[in-house]
Amino acid sequence: MLISDSRSFFSLCTNWNNQSGVNVEVLRQIPIPVPEMSKQLAIAEHIRQIRQEAKRLRNEAEAELKNAKCRIEAMLLGEDA
Repeated sequence: MLISDSRSFFSLCTNWNNQSGVNVEVLRQIPIPVPEMSKQLAIAEHIRQIRQEAKRLRNEAEAELKNAKCRIEAMLLGEDA
């Protein structure tokens, strides 16, 4: 069976009561586009930067939360914050 377009593939994936009817032979026929290495490296670098920024923001939020907890505790205890 030749998979000619995404509609045919979608039909195979949803034809059996939410269980895929796609077997190994069908999967072998599906062309998988692979970007050029330079594009793959650019994507990987972009993801690395996003993760680095997320980590920085997470650390910043944790520090702000810790600071806020200390201020609230000081206010509850009647101490200078």
